[in-house]
Amino acid sequence: MNHFTKTQVGRGAVYLYIENIAAMFSGYIFWLIITKITSPDVIGISATIVSFSVIVVTIVNMGIPISIQRFLGKTFVKQSIDDTRTYIRSSLFLLMCTILTSIVIISIAHSSITFLTGIDLDPSFLVVTILLIVSTSVVGLLRGIIISTLNTKVIPIASIAGSVAKFVLSFLLIIAGFGALGLTIGVASFTILESVFFALTVAKIQKREQTQSIPPEAKFWNTSWKLLEGGFPSWVPSLVAVLGTQLGTILIFGSHGASSAGIYFISYSIYTAISAGVLVIFSITYPVLSTIDDGRKTFSWRTIKLALIISVPFSMSILFHSAPILDLFGREYVSRSFTLEILLLSVAPVALMMGVNNLLYSYGIYRQVMLIGIAISLPRTLLYFVLVPIYGGTGAAISFTIGSLVGLALSVFFANSNNFKILWKQVVLISFTPLVISYLLFLSHIHYAMAILLSITISYLAFISLGVLNSSDMKEAISVLPKNLANPSLKIISSLEKIARKR
Repeated sequence: MNHFTKTQVGRGAVYLYIENIAAMFSGYIFWLIITKITSPDVIGISATIVSFSVIVVTIVNMGIPISIQRFLGKTFVKQSIDDTRTYIRSSLFLLMCTILTSIVIISIAHSSITFLTGIDLDPSFLVVTILLIVSTSVVGLLRGIIISTLNTKVIPIASIAGSVAKFVLSFLLIIAGFGALGLTIGVASFTILESVFFALTVAKIQKREQTQSIPPEAKFWNTSWKLLEGGFPSWVPSLVAVLGTQLGTILIFGSHGASSAGIYFISYSIYTAISAGVLVIFSITYPVLSTIDDGRKTFSWRTIKLALIISVPFSMSILFHSAPILDLFGREYVSRSFTLEILLLSVAPVALMMGVNNLLYSYGIYRQVMLIGIAISLPRTLLYFVLVPIYGGTGAAISFTIGSLVGLALSVFFANSNNFKILWKQVVLISFTPLVISYLLFLSHIHYAMAILLSITISYLAFISLGVLNSSDMKEAISVLPKNLANPSLKIISSLEKIARKR
């Protein structure tokens, strides 16, 4: 076996997509309930601590969760279990070193952190923050290892279990009067439980027996260096990218208070949930890209197209109905609906940019990957300091979207310089068809829930009519489902094709 099969890739993606769909709905329900039992101030404090933790986690992981997918993709294809074990051990060793270093620094400098950010890291919050950083760092690495195997069934199971734990703990602790501390503990329980599930799965990978006589090539210190070398090009832009996404919440907290930070966080969480499908597709296909010799650019374009087809109809259907959606969380959130609308404009540019970024990374063109990351996040970060003190959450959303557009422009330039053809006609059709449909339904003044459902449905029907989405695309997507679901669906499509040909 010298490559992953299409079915393996697809089924790996299906489980990740199930995880993200479940996370999207559970997250929506979670925050819907939490906003009813606590104030935006409590949410804002907890969200700011989470944002700070995400920044630290990105520093700690040094790009290794991305780097290891590239190398493990190759070792799994070669079926070299010994090399797989060496890469896993090296990655865990590097991560433990950086985690311990971060714990020492935060413990010593927590007073300075409080002074600079406004986050009050008293002993209780300090312990919870460290737990959140450690568990999130471990989950990121172990998740990358599991994704490399394409055997991702455990990921949605762990996510659902973590979501239940997060909800139960958060609800009980908030009701008991623990406020932001209780909410943060609940959020931390999600990654703590996930890390247990993932650790057990990776332990099984480590125990696999070598089935073929393949001499090991990887050495511990050599693989450690390779992981650092491969991680650095993604680490620097990832760090800048995380600053570009998480710094907004921290600056809003510092300049406009906990309540404004909480309101912005809810809008950003909705954007994140909608764009989750894009992340799933590129996460599962990245290890595969590294193993393809012929047809890599074609595969990349199909991946980008699929990401756009999945994400854009959802984002555009909500664009004109953001106010009633935010109203479900509370009247105080409706006034910031414009913030959510601006964030949603980033969905398509980010999908296209991530596709190009994945392709460049699979070729080992690290310098261009780094420059794209900087092009996205440097404008965001600089504009945060200018716009957030004046416009609050809206300023953060504008900064975020401008950064996305700058990153897209550089991605397109690098795509052209590497002879990667973007089919712009299809991009325009996929992007603007749902926009027009959603706007027309908005003008009709029908109930927002019905308008959103109709917008998504009509958009996909329009894609089929315009030739953007054809029967081969649908068959390829359906073929990766379990056979008891795939076979009947394929028969229905074949029957519809026959009817269409007769007409």
